[in-house]
Amino acid sequence: MSSSSSLLLYLGGLGLTVLFLFIIEVQKKLDMFDRPVYFEGENFCIRRSLICAILAFVPLWYLMAFRGIRVGSDTIGTYYRYYKYSIRDYPISAFGSEFGYYVLNKAITWFASSYHVVLIVVSSIIWFLYFKYICKNSVSPCISMVVFFLTFFYFRQYNGVRQLLAEAIILQGFHYIYERKFINYCLVIALAFTFHNTAIFLLPVYFLYKIRLTPKMAGIIILLGKFGTSIMVNNVLPYLLKGTKYYKMIYDIRAYKGGYWISDIVVSGTVLLFCLIVLGYDNDSKMSFNSWLILISFLLAINSNMIPMVGRLLWYSNINLMVCVPMLISKYPRKLDKVLVFCVTMLVFGVYFYQQWTLGVDSVQNYAFWGENMQ
Repeated sequence: MSSSSSLLLYLGGLGLTVLFLFIIEVQKKLDMFDRPVYFEGENFCIRRSLICAILAFVPLWYLMAFRGIRVGSDTIGTYYRYYKYSIRDYPISAFGSEFGYYVLNKAITWFASSYHVVLIVVSSIIWFLYFKYICKNSVSPCISMVVFFLTFFYFRQYNGVRQLLAEAIILQGFHYIYERKFINYCLVIALAFTFHNTAIFLLPVYFLYKIRLTPKMAGIIILLGKFGTSIMVNNVLPYLLKGTKYYKMIYDIRAYKGGYWISDIVVSGTVLLFCLIVLGYDNDSKMSFNSWLILISFLLAINSNMIPMVGRLLWYSNINLMVCVPMLISKYPRKLDKVLVFCVTMLVFGVYFYQQWTLGVDSVQNYAFWGENMQ
């Protein structure tokens, strides 16, 4: 399928999802959300909300679960190899993934002899966890879903399967941060760690919830973060790590990546600016915490030429972006301000999406259903 046809297919799936999520939002406002729909002479009924939720869930899930083996840069290169190792009973030492994904993959191959079943099951788990989190926690699931799509998080599920699964698990435990239940949150991080060991990156953010971020504090942190990182990477680390395997790893990756990720700076910088404006007059704990995450994203972006694996870390710091943006918009008191913030953020996200799409990021631009172009 051509790139333009693939884009229309994805946008069609997004459109259907947003349409049914919008119907759910309207039903809530009209107090029709939980009214039942009866079938067969009222012997069986189902909630309207559940019907719309299922209809909203299916389109983007179907595209992900029934994709061809060559859709997604890691689908065949990494995860098909894991599947082959599973059916050949390779030990975990040769498998090359974390224990959690190893167990999940083995469990699926016990009752399925097709890699397509692995794709369906794993895609269903990831998409269900993200979809559930968005619907439950966003003040506007419609906007959240558009942000999730335009920032390419949806397509990362085709590629960074283990990390996106780890992130989806962490999101289910985000309420433990708000409820100040540290042990519970640690257990969630531990579970996510078994799917991708970089999940440990989100453990320290628990302690940011109690620290109210202010515009002045953010400015100081940005200055210190920029110059401090430069000194650390260019002067301190080379001295400490010279001659070790870590030196080669860090500085080879730096040389490979090179340059600034301008698009990530613009995206995180735009959202951070609007967050700081809100914090000037409505500095509640949730808004402050989410602003901390966006600030971390901005710091990572402006130092992206010096930080190895910065892309992976940005995925974590932007983990709640799709819920943060509609919450941010709702904080502005005037309707005109809400419209302005919405338009600016969507424009920035749209440009970001266009850039990612034209660069061929995640290898999702030539979609094929399972069975097509298998060779």
